[in-house]
Amino acid sequence: MLVPRVYAQQRHPAIISTKIVRLKYQSQTDTLRLPVVNNSYPALKKVLNYQNLFDGDNLDTVVANYKNCGCGITGSEFEVTYQGANVISIKLFFETMGAYPDSYRRWYTLDIHTGKIYSIEKELSPAGLSWLFKNYKHIVKQRITADKLATPDEEKSTFNDLKTSVDTLRRRTLFSMYVFTAKGIIVSTPPVLPHAIRSQEPNRDWFVPYSKLKKFKAAKAKVIK
Repeated sequence: MLVPRVYAQQRHPAIISTKIVRLKYQSQTDTLRLPVVNNSYPALKKVLNYQNLFDGDNLDTVVANYKNCGCGITGSEFEVTYQGANVISIKLFFETMGAYPDSYRRWYTLDIHTGKIYSIEKELSPAGLSWLFKNYKHIVKQRITADKLATPDEEKSTFNDLKTSVDTLRRRTLFSMYVFTAKGIIVSTPPVLPHAIRSQEPNRDWFVPYSKLKKFKAAKAKVIK
């Protein structure tokens, strides 16, 4: 899986640096690139500690597991998509090996000083949230239809499952996976198809430039200018 490098914004001193951990199993090698939060931000550091990122395991356990079988978490990368005076957004990507290769991702948008989730509701008015939700569903449905037209042999049940995932989408699901960037917001939702046919998932990421969101800006927004 290709993942982006780290491109932290430079308007503020970087809060997060990179720790590189080499993994080795027999002749097999992989790399973890992990975020390290500056000690000056203890609340943020607590949220982005490795046990949270590794679902309860610590780094030593992940390394030892790989050394034993070449399995478990086999690679990671992260990207700081936005860093302002009060808010930071970060994407994390993980590759795993069990019965078959897999991957997962986590997105965080946090208050730098408290480590708490910085809600998208603080940036957009109720009308803006409704607009974002409605248009996200419309765009993903368009992508699903376009993919179906491009691959007519796709199973009808798969197509229906994808459509249902959009029709039944809840606002809290969409508004729990977002990051800010220098020029706009990216929102997304988790995949719904089994691993064997995951390649038939539509692109669920949607980038919305701030220029389209300014009219919906919340009164005390810190990111949208």
